[in-house]
Amino acid sequence: EWLGKPGRVNRKDVQSKIFKKIRDPRNREDLFKAMEKYSFRERLFCWKALTEEVVKDDNLIDKAIVDSSLEVRQWAARNLSQSQHFRNRLSTLLADRSVRVRYAALKAIPQVGFSQYRQFCEVAIFDDSKPIRVYARFMLRVHGDEHHEDKYRQRLSELGDNANPGLLAGLAETGKKEDVYLIQKFTRHKNPKIRASALYGLKLLEAEGVDNLYCLGLQDDNTKVRNTCVAILKSGYSHLRPELEVLLKDGNVKSQKAILRVLRHYGVLDSLKAILLVLTEPYEELHETAWDYLVSWHHKHATNLWVSYSDDTYDQTMKLLDKLEKSKIESPSHALHA
Repeated sequence: EWLGKPGRVNRKDVQSKIFKKIRDPRNREDLFKAMEKYSFRERLFCWKALTEEVVKDDNLIDKAIVDSSLEVRQWAARNLSQSQHFRNRLSTLLADRSVRVRYAALKAIPQVGFSQYRQFCEVAIFDDSKPIRVYARFMLRVHGDEHHEDKYRQRLSELGDNANPGLLAGLAETGKKEDVYLIQKFTRHKNPKIRASALYGLKLLEAEGVDNLYCLGLQDDNTKVRNTCVAILKSGYSHLRPELEVLLKDGNVKSQKAILRVLRHYGVLDSLKAILLVLTEPYEELHETAWDYLVSWHHKHATNLWVSYSDDTYDQTMKLLDKLEKSKIESPSHALHA
């Protein structure tokens, strides 16, 4: 009967017993053997329970640093103690494959005695992760180093085609328009990550006369490059609508999807026209995406009474609507009301 009564149960005593068992040094060996079979959530729980023990014996954290779970390694980075092994552990964590772990390790660098660890920040400004680059530059600025663009230019001249994406992005984030020519040549690089970073850099530097490169990026074989160009073009480039509509007709399926993702952001009626253009042409692999966009357009704009458009756009849209109705294409169930 009491099971059916609602109420709260105080499990503090149970929790205390569990923590006591985990923290008992006599159980340490058995605990670590058992943790090898646990999920990352259970391992992380155990490590959090061992936080006070790690303070007493910081050698324990060496196991967490090499754990297969990034959450555990991130916890280790956040709980580094400044012992004689601090520098080596920091170096290991800063080389981790996970951005979250590297960022946590960078944040562990102390302000007091920063000069001992300056080199870690000087390397981190070239990281492929933007938050890491930004924080590393911030730390260096706090300690008197404000001219990072020269470091990026020097490293780029040293590495040439072997530059990494973070180097190009970092130069774009700190450089000037004069640096456009240094970055633009990498838009043809064989590594797609480099191409994407170069295009991102051109946008940051507000490069002129590179619209064609963004359009070519929409036709790139690599998803990351196409996504980068979609992010660039979906705002502030509506003057490219005629060119993109031509590319929409002539491109392959992957590029057509990328172009449609851009065009759907260009004006209320113009975006509808692009969606209808796809639905009224034999682009069967695009139809499902176009129907989804049509539903989204309907939810957002169907009740909007104040819309600006040109007479030409209105006429073309009406013709496409009429063509769609006559084609008797069967719409999916979720698009029947659109």
